[in-house]
Amino acid sequence: MVRVRSACFIIGLAACCAVPAASASGRLSFIAGAEWSEGDYDQPEDTTVFYEFVAARYTAAPWSFKVTVPFLQVDGPASVVDDEVESAGLNRSVSGMGDVSFATTYSFSWKPERLYLDLIGRVRFPTGEEDDGLGSGETDFVALASLTKDFESVTVYADAGRRFLGSSPTRPREDGWLLSAGLSTPLGGATEIGTSVDWREAAYDGAPDPAEVSAYVRFDVSKDVRANVYAFAGLSDGSPDGGAGLTLTWRAFSHD
Repeated sequence: MVRVRSACFIIGLAACCAVPAASASGRLSFIAGAEWSEGDYDQPEDTTVFYEFVAARYTAAPWSFKVTVPFLQVDGPASVVDDEVESAGLNRSVSGMGDVSFATTYSFSWKPERLYLDLIGRVRFPTGEEDDGLGSGETDFVALASLTKDFESVTVYADAGRRFLGSSPTRPREDGWLLSAGLSTPLGGATEIGTSVDWREAAYDGAPDPAEVSAYVRFDVSKDVRANVYAFAGLSDGSPDGGAGLTLTWRAFSHD
């Protein structure tokens, strides 16, 4: 019943945001992705995760709204939600929907200086099955600021934010900071490559902080479809040893 109410709330929230946006100029995109990762998370057994998602994003400058629905398959003892071990010796194979999220972004731009700032708020709803480690069982929030500077031949960015995590006596999660930084450069045409480093505080006291380094190449598949291929490696026991993924973005329509 809780998950039914959560799903209804997500649909209602998305509709409320989309209605005013639809009356203004904007563009609608649909996104789909798949990712594989594997790691031992400082445990005797490896955990393999297949993560797929579908998402819809509507942008009506300076606002942007995005709803993401994830699907997961997990083989091993680690929790997908926090990339941390649930309990010693637990090993299982589960699959299903994860925690659905809704995000909104307000963007600032200083075009003569080629400087951009995004203020992002995201809420994650407990739609995944908590007992299977596919969901947190709690509603989580993220507040994030992303600053981007374009130097023509290279673009650099830095993100800083904080997670506000739901907690319970059986799942004593803690709020924490997250940071990331990266750069990208064009290869010609609509193709670009980039790399980034990401770090966040662990959700549990005493657990290792997740940290990763990644690289990607982004290019146009067609006039309306853009692809992003990436790979990453863990820098701590709180992250997977490595993984790779593919994201496709379809620009459905735009209007003035």
